[in-house]
Amino acid sequence: MLYPVESGGDIKMQTVGTVSNYTGITERTIQYYDILKVLSLHRHNGIRILFEKDLNALLKIMTLKMLNTKVTTIKKTNLAELDFKEILISLEQLGHHLNEVMICLEKLQEEKSEEGLLTALRIVNEFINLYVNKR
Repeated sequence: MLYPVESGGDIKMQTVGTVSNYTGITERTIQYYDILKVLSLHRHNGIRILFEKDLNALLKIMTLKMLNTKVTTIKKTNLAELDFKEILISLEQLGHHLNEVMICLEKLQEEKSEEGLLTALRIVNEFINLYVNKR
């Protein structure tokens, strides 16, 4: 459970340590995004804290990282305007392409053929070009 550093009305803050303990995202990673100005953390009595908007921004950063988006690209992105719907579409596309790779590899396990190998190589290469090399 996340524990507020301070509660006043609807404003709740979380320390970097609390967020790290709860999510498994290292404090160093969160601080790294702050140093690069990808995330704008606030300070409360010298302790880095995150408000709800910062947690939303961090979630967007982490999901963009899942899509192999470079930090330099994320830094240029207006995270406040980025809708989770856009991220969901990208994740659905990623899932679809991963599914294609899995189906192809399963077929290759069942019937080993040169054509199957070539098809698998083509599909894996397409995936790499879309999600690994391009970003």
